[in-house]
Amino acid sequence: MTALPGTPMDIKCHSLLYVASGASVVTVDLRTMQKVITAAIYLPKLYSFGFLPSKSLICTGGDGKAMLWDIRRNQATPKPEPIAKLDGHTGSVTLLQMDPYKIVTGGPEDLYINTWEADALLMMGVLALGVQPWQ
Repeated sequence: MTALPGTPMDIKCHSLLYVASGASVVTVDLRTMQKVITAAIYLPKLYSFGFLPSKSLICTGGDGKAMLWDIRRNQATPKPEPIAKLDGHTGSVTLLQMDPYKIVTGGPEDLYINTWEADALLMMGVLALGVQPWQ
């Protein structure tokens, strides 16, 4: 049996189980129930977690930004490094959605939802919330 730190805040399952808890995303082999790798570390705390198996990408939301991780690059290292930091938020990034073309990030303390291109990692657009067009 494998023990993980903290309370799980999200899980995703593909060929392996990805558990986001505390400040990290840990990969567990369900056949052996053993930890395979630590796929991402976001200090001090994770607020959201997305996974795109077709591109081996994980996105984590934290304070003021989201971070993108390539799980293939982080397999041989005890301290994984993000491949991109998706800045532009004023509070916790608790809302996160990924598909093969885009990454969408937001949070309850922020009046903006940011959209990023998944391959080039460029900001595609910003949606302002709570502002009426006539104001």
